[in-house]
Amino acid sequence: MKQLLIRILDSKNPNSIASRFRNGRFRLFSDLFPEVISGQSLKILDVGGTPEFWSAFPTIKKHHTTILNLSTSNSGQPHFTEIIGDACDLSRFRDHEFDIVFSNSVIEHVGKPERQAMMASEMVRVGKSLWLQTPNFWFPIEPHFAFPGFQWLPRSVRARLIQSFDLGQFKRAPRREAALAKVDGVSLLTKGNLRTFFPKHRILEETFLGLAKSFIVTDRRPGGPGLLS
Repeated sequence: MKQLLIRILDSKNPNSIASRFRNGRFRLFSDLFPEVISGQSLKILDVGGTPEFWSAFPTIKKHHTTILNLSTSNSGQPHFTEIIGDACDLSRFRDHEFDIVFSNSVIEHVGKPERQAMMASEMVRVGKSLWLQTPNFWFPIEPHFAFPGFQWLPRSVRARLIQSFDLGQFKRAPRREAALAKVDGVSLLTKGNLRTFFPKHRILEETFLGLAKSFIVTDRRPGGPGLLS
């Protein structure tokens, strides 16, 4: 069961469900932001991403993309500028400096709701348009730990599990302090949380087997066939 869940959720496996959803997101991204695949050049900010993530979206090479993360990959690709920074503090950037501000599965990692609200506010401030994706707290399989219902368990129980087993993308952490740090490093959001953080934006649902697997927050309206509901 564990290996099956890992294969389903492993975004590095091109045949996994996670990869299928990533490719679907890129199709939707192109639908919502047709200028990304047109001839014009855009300024894009990816909050918390990597150049590797964009390898499945080759038209990104038309644009200049600034990637802000806690570390850099030193990819050397000329159409990326990588900088080290905090997703919750984009004060180095001007209001509406970027045509698109993008973030994929990051806001759940920045800490408590106060910091998540700061990240949301900063992304809205520096971008003319927004795309943010994050997993749904109420989806039954927690995607980071690859464990059914992990996010619904008491914090102490989650820590004991990661002290005892490798879970998803996390190796076993025998020391309690390290296990708690891993547990506290992921705070999934509900649709209600996102409505609070982004009151003027649309929230689209990415569904799997009829359930909302994750959410996409954007100021655009889908114009193509229903990849998402």
